[in-house]
Amino acid sequence: MSEVDVIRVAWILSGIIMFIALSVKIRIFIKIYQRSKDPANYHTNYFGKKVLHSTVVSKFDLMIFFGTMPFSLIAGAYFIAKLINYLR
Repeated sequence: MSEVDVIRVAWILSGIIMFIALSVKIRIFIKIYQRSKDPANYHTNYFGKKVLHSTVVSKFDLMIFFGTMPFSLIAGAYFIAKLINYLR
């Protein structure tokens, strides 16, 4: 029976978690960018400037973005550190 290399498995899992969290953040940025380009999301302020409505960024998007932040930071730091050590 072969042994499982726990360090390598943890490195692979941290990479998967990092890339999933990164893809979630990219999708949120794309949604916000698309909403910001919609003319229905603009209004003029008191000084006559075009400004975005606060509805461009939903509370759910903010919650998901900041909720995935610890996972992406911790898993990403571990993955990158182990990758640098592996490539040396």
